[in-house]
Amino acid sequence: NMTLDMFVYDAGTEEGDDYSTSNAATTPQENIFSRINIIPFNDQPIGTLTITLEEVLSVNSEAFESTVSIFPNPVEDHFKIQSSARFGIESIKIYDVLGQNVRDLNGSGRSSVKVYRQGLVAGMYLISLTDGNGNVVTKKILLN
Repeated sequence: NMTLDMFVYDAGTEEGDDYSTSNAATTPQENIFSRINIIPFNDQPIGTLTITLEEVLSVNSEAFESTVSIFPNPVEDHFKIQSSARFGIESIKIYDVLGQNVRDLNGSGRSSVKVYRQGLVAGMYLISLTDGNGNVVTKKILLN
């Protein structure tokens, strides 16, 4: 649990000391600022916000990660992805450094997949691998 005291702030978009929608617009608009100890407010919180972590959504990718290898790296013509994991490689997604998905491949649950770099320019890429149990691991490769 985390509990935070809530104080009054002004968005700097309207004139006046109250929160009426009929106030004239502030020109120019101001930065957001605290209204603590500005009439009619004081230094006391107006409420609290409680955030409660009830459960963590995750997958156990550590075991999968330790079974995956990509070689050669740096890559010339092609690279091979191997996994000794029980479930094999289901999907392979390749992302460029801007985070754009540039290729999707089906691993079909195999333990070894050969990937040709055809159409991929030289640079750094992220390879996101998903096994048959839904575990995900991300690895970096460099294409020469």
